[in-house]
Amino acid sequence: MQGDSVQHQITAPLPQDKAFQFFVDSFQAWWPQEYTWSRERLGSILIEPKTGGRCIERRDDGVERIWGHVQAFDPPHHLILHWQITPESQPEPDLAKASTVAIRFVSEDAETTRIELEHRDFDRHGDGWQAYLANMASPYGWPFVMQRYIEALA
Repeated sequence: MQGDSVQHQITAPLPQDKAFQFFVDSFQAWWPQEYTWSRERLGSILIEPKTGGRCIERRDDGVERIWGHVQAFDPPHHLILHWQITPESQPEPDLAKASTVAIRFVSEDAETTRIELEHRDFDRHGDGWQAYLANMASPYGWPFVMQRYIEALA
């Protein structure tokens, strides 16, 4: 945690293009179901792979919730998302009140990629942003989520 941002990095045993592709195209395979609104009713969760794309969660009955939008999509280098989830874990439709999640994919060698995640602009969420920042920096925040990414590769 630095100031008003959370930074976390992991190393994936994949080439850069494959690490990026798995992050986006296989999002549902690794994102923790218990960190969704739908939980056991989750039908799908995805990132539309384009600048301006939506980050969508769909329940098994078709009900959709938007949890973000893609600000930048530059495969296999980086992905930047508006994080449209409030400190109370509710959808945030106002982009001006969304924080930012930036993910960089850095090739360490032909078969290894460092994934650098920075979640910033928490203050845009308003009241409760400091506790939200602390939660996302905790072992049950981004470290837990990104460990799921690594585990799903196995």
